[in-house]
Amino acid sequence: MENNHQEKQFYETPEFLQAKKKFDELGPLAVTAEDHRAISSTPPEILELNLGKTEVELMTDEEILGKLKKWQQDIQEFSQEKYQSNSFVTSILSNRKHDLKVSIVYLRSIGRLPKEFEDFDAKSLE
Repeated sequence: MENNHQEKQFYETPEFLQAKKKFDELGPLAVTAEDHRAISSTPPEILELNLGKTEVELMTDEEILGKLKKWQQDIQEFSQEKYQSNSFVTSILSNRKHDLKVSIVYLRSIGRLPKEFEDFDAKSLE
C-alpha cells in the first residue's frame, strides 16, 4: 500500500507534471534531459551531453527534416491493415501521430519547421 502512495506522489510532483505537459503539448523535440528524468525516462545521450538543451536546439535543419520524415514513414507503415490487431504497433502508431502533430506545431512556433512540412495537414493524423 505504501508503494502505491509513493507512486501516486511521484506522478503529482510539480517536476513530473511540468515535464509531462511539455511532452504532451510540445513533443519530444522540445524537452531536455532533465524533463526526461522528471518522468522517469532515459534521456537520449545527446541530451545527457548537453544538459539544459532540447533536442531541436542540437539538430540541424536536415536532421529535423529527417526525424519528421521518419515519423511520417512509421505512420504510413504502421497504419497498414496487417498491423491493426498488434497492440504494440498500434501503441507506437498513436505515439508517432502525436509526436508528429505536436512537433509540427512546436517547430512552426519557433521558426524551425522544414518547408516540406509547411502545408502538412495535422488533421490527417486523427
